[in-house]
Amino acid sequence: MILKILERGCKTLVGTFQKNTSFGFVLPDDRHYDKDIFISKKHINGTKDGDKVVVRLTDFGGERKKPEGAVIEILGAMDDPATDVTSIVRAYGIEEEFPKSVIKEAQAIPQEITEQPVGKRADFRDLLTVTIDGEDARDLDDAITLSKKEDKYYLGVHIADVSHYVKEDSPLDKEALERATSVYLADRVIPMLPKELSNGICSLNAGVERLAMSCMMTFDASGNVLDHTITESVICVDERMSYTGVKVVVSDIPANLEVGLPKDDYFHCGNVDELSEKLGKIIEAPLQHVDYDMSKYDWEKIANEVGEIYQGLKK
Repeated sequence: MILKILERGCKTLVGTFQKNTSFGFVLPDDRHYDKDIFISKKHINGTKDGDKVVVRLTDFGGERKKPEGAVIEILGAMDDPATDVTSIVRAYGIEEEFPKSVIKEAQAIPQEITEQPVGKRADFRDLLTVTIDGEDARDLDDAITLSKKEDKYYLGVHIADVSHYVKEDSPLDKEALERATSVYLADRVIPMLPKELSNGICSLNAGVERLAMSCMMTFDASGNVLDHTITESVICVDERMSYTGVKVVVSDIPANLEVGLPKDDYFHCGNVDELSEKLGKIIEAPLQHVDYDMSKYDWEKIANEVGEIYQGLKK
């Protein structure tokens, strides 16, 4: 039995403002909140009828009394598509701005790597390296290298080494932990880390040297992994590829006028067509025999262990 509410978890809501003569109401977007919010004249704060707003609840009301609130932000007209995206951001409490301490730490990080960390790392800068992402992506955090010698394939998967720049318990680390992930919306990306890292030194942009964590694998002609190593590395991306462009290259599609990409546009990166086709067959064959029986795992135990790790990180 609930005896008393000690603190309200929801203190702001997003909704549409409806204006009357000397007051108004906000109709919440969240369907779980089934009461309109009364807005007195002094708390309208210039809002127009039909505006999408953020309202701060000042009185949660009761069975016979409507909740009351004050408009604290006007997001825009309800029929403006840009307003819809901003409404989602506010409704889920997604922070767009970073704290000053986080910005300060990010801006102090050099945007070019130095000789000191390079000397301690495996040097893969001479390997042909590409990234494959969406056309509009800016945070390019993974890259691949691929070569063939005799009957063996050598595949490298390289992930941007963010841990080199984000130190444990630093403002950057704590903010990233709080955000957990970057948020991709229709018209914007709200990054987990400031742009100095997400779009800068931790983005595997073409033509610049970057620090990475690399997994170097050797396959035989049957798709068996003969060897692998995981190591800190330094790489240099040769080509920033797109999903659409790569699809043109590895398929039988001729010059794609929509994309504006001729079929041989990436061929300076080597025999991409032939290697991709062969590697695809190598990887695909073993997957036909993957055991998908999930019942043999103790998921409750796994969930408890993950929960304990998460709670430990939050302390």
